[in-house]
Amino acid sequence: MSWQTTLVKCLQEKMKLELVIRKKWKTAWKDTDVDLSSVVVLQKLRNLKADKSPGPDGIHPMLLKSCAEAVAEPLSLIYQASFDVGIIPQDWKTANAIPI
Repeated sequence: MSWQTTLVKCLQEKMKLELVIRKKWKTAWKDTDVDLSSVVVLQKLRNLKADKSPGPDGIHPMLLKSCAEAVAEPLSLIYQASFDVGIIPQDWKTANAIPI
């Protein structure tokens, strides 16, 4: 079996799995009222605590807060697209948890 055939098979299986996930996601969340508008994202960015340390992405909250108006719309579109397809990027599931 050539590598192209193997690649096509893997992609087809992944697409089937994603379709199943999307169907389950939309069924589970169809009645949920989630507002991911740029206005809400802008409000959340403005309310960030600038004295906190950055998360796993390395972006400092002070930077996000100061650039809130510029990044609110693109972030809103990204969040809405993720919600619509029902897939959350793996990086968003990463957190720095430090026991006290």
